[in-house]
Amino acid sequence: MRAIITAGGTEVPIDDVRVITNRSKGSFLWLVACELAIRGVEVTVIGSEVLFERVRGNIPKGITFVGFSTYQDLVHQLENAIGKNPPDLLFMGAAVSDYGVKDKVVGKISSTKRFLTIRLEQLPKIISGLRERCGHKTFIVGFKLTSRASKDEMLFAARKQLKDCRVNLTI
Repeated sequence: MRAIITAGGTEVPIDDVRVITNRSKGSFLWLVACELAIRGVEVTVIGSEVLFERVRGNIPKGITFVGFSTYQDLVHQLENAIGKNPPDLLFMGAAVSDYGVKDKVVGKISSTKRFLTIRLEQLPKIISGLRERCGHKTFIVGFKLTSRASKDEMLFAARKQLKDCRVNLTI
């Protein structure tokens, strides 16, 4: 059995030195990966650099760690990991950026500006194309983070992901 797990947060470059990111550390999905490996599953973790810094030197047998930093890195590494042989299990637990910088600055933005406007544009949802990419053999688990949402709002968001993205389970 083969599993791919994405974990940790993506970065969105603003210029050559600054990024927008989130607080995800990938801890929960790392524990899932370790448990699967203990049970003999061949696991590929596509994890953030933050996660890698925490676990390097302590990666259990049965886990291959592939790093990413940006949204584009994650897309590329996921595509490579799926390849021509979709996994049996796919846990899409990375905290993927919903927006990217429309006009990334080459170089460094001067720190002398009193105000700075950054235009963001919506990025495609990676999870929405995975059923077509992997087929019906793969059990896909999605994760849906809400903030300050009622129980009804959380359930609505989870059900929407199940339906729209055709995943098997939403956590």
